[in-house]
Amino acid sequence: MGLITLYDILKDIVLILAIGDPKFKPLPTELEPDARLADLGLDGETLPIVLGVLKSRLDGRDVNVLAGQDPEIVRSWTLKPFLKSLKESIAAVVNAPITVYVDDEEENIFIFKRFFGKQLRLETFTDPEQAFAYIRSENAVRLVVTDESMPGLTGNSLCSAIRRIKPYLKFVLITGNPAGDQELIYNSLRHGRFHDVILKPIDLQGHGQEYLEMMLSLANGNPG
Repeated sequence: MGLITLYDILKDIVLILAIGDPKFKPLPTELEPDARLADLGLDGETLPIVLGVLKSRLDGRDVNVLAGQDPEIVRSWTLKPFLKSLKESIAAVVNAPITVYVDDEEENIFIFKRFFGKQLRLETFTDPEQAFAYIRSENAVRLVVTDESMPGLTGNSLCSAIRRIKPYLKFVLITGNPAGDQELIYNSLRHGRFHDVILKPIDLQGHGQEYLEMMLSLANGNPG
């Protein structure tokens, strides 16, 4: 994506926002690389809103161009370095490895996405067959986190089907029946089918950061 194309996207977003909010003013028709953001109406109040709309166009993936930036520095930015930084942030988001989460319960999907969706490039499925079709066709998938008890395919069955076509992928199993699944868990770990097992209900408050670090490590190709 070139800077001019990215600028066209920003112009479209700002124009739509300007229709209903006087804080926003349409950007110049042509790219003016040396124009200051503040002079274009992109300041500490309006810029996060613009980036929020851009985030929604990226399927909810965060664009961290403002993360850790001093507001005074942001106010002094000109358009060209801002667009370059934004381009790099978008590329990092778009090219990040994908983690697939499979669970037939919508509530579990919602909780998982709310807790991990900002840090992981996440795709979620309630139907394991649909998850399998997606994983088969999407080369950016690197990690599959799956519930065990699901209609149609169990987590182990899904894992076996995927490993036949993409043996390099990493897997994490989630189970809500640890007592009844002891042999399943033992055999899965012993044969290297799953990197780890997470027990339901998932303790996000106590172990959420630990789980996140594990998944990020696996998705990025580290053995963990």
